[in-house]
Amino acid sequence: MSMCSKCGAEMKEGVNYCKECGSGTPKANGALNQKKERALEQEKKGVKTAVVIGALVFAALSAWVLYHTFGP
Repeated sequence: MSMCSKCGAEMKEGVNYCKECGSGTPKANGALNQKKERALEQEKKGVKTAVVIGALVFAALSAWVLYHTFGP
């Protein structure tokens, strides 16, 4: 048996969370942190894509306005 690092309660082997306080083992916390990092990376990719698309739309509209203002 192992001990919870937060509250000191005894934990069975192979258990990821303490029944007494709910804190996770370092193994469980590491897996959770990896999931959070992957989710944040996906959000960053989505923001970059939106910014690029917005810039392209703005450039196209600007070109259209300039063409119709100073065009033939």
